Amino acid sequence: MSKFKMIPEQKDEYLGNIWGWKISFMGLGLILFMLGLMWFRSCQIAKTPQKEPVEQLHNEHK
Repeated sequence: MSKFKMIPEQKDEYLGNIWGWKISFMGLGLILFMLGLMWFRSCQIAKTPQKEPVEQLHNEHK
């Protein structure tokens, strides 16, 4: 509290976003795009599992 008494013109207020809201929203858009891409890719991989038949695995080891 004594700090505020020494500097009376200093106020506790929000100074703003250092990068600006445009850059912040572009970053949010990029994050959402990447999450959507990861979700889409995980759905594609889940639909087409690439498993090798067990018989082929046994033939390769012999």
